[in-house]
Amino acid sequence: MLSRQWKALTITLFSAFSLAHGATFNNERSSADSLVVSKERTIEEQLVRQQVISYAKRFQGINYKYAGRSPKGFDCSGFTHYVMNHFNVDVSPSSRTQAGEGKKIDLGKVRPGDLIFFRRPKSRYIFHVAMVVSNDQKAVHIIHSTSRGVVIDNLNESKYWKPKAYIARDVLSGSDFKLQDMVEPPVEAPLEAHPMPDLHLTMLACFI
Repeated sequence: MLSRQWKALTITLFSAFSLAHGATFNNERSSADSLVVSKERTIEEQLVRQQVISYAKRFQGINYKYAGRSPKGFDCSGFTHYVMNHFNVDVSPSSRTQAGEGKKIDLGKVRPGDLIFFRRPKSRYIFHVAMVVSNDQKAVHIIHSTSRGVVIDNLNESKYWKPKAYIARDVLSGSDFKLQDMVEPPVEAPLEAHPMPDLHLTMLACFI
């Protein structure tokens, strides 16, 4: 009778150990999977930030247009809205609304694709937004639509924009951004740019 009790106890302990070990294994596997997903997300975010800046640079020189939201003409927030929308990042076309979207970050820690908002001294209203191109701690380059059109400026060297820089927002990290195929189709040169050699003309003459 005693041996049966020990046998039952042994089976119970073994079953409990197996369940606990299985749960631990599942938890470890779940943690490992989460880590892989997190790393993939980080890599994708770095890539999309590069894509965002490359795409934004395509519009350098486009004229400023009040309330403009297309390559026919941009205002400041229309520009950031248009670029972000291309990557499935949903931001408002209003700079004041954009200033409350995403996550607030330190102005000294901005990354490519982050947005910087500006307000005039003694004013509580946001009047301008720019997109960060690069930040190497010595210079923060921004791309924005101004009265000069879409241009890139060094914020640190701008006597006009630097004193007005107010807050920065990261609208990419928590979004449903999508990587895009940024490869553009080759532009075919006009026919006259490729004169046909005399040899080819001679060969063609043979078939006439």
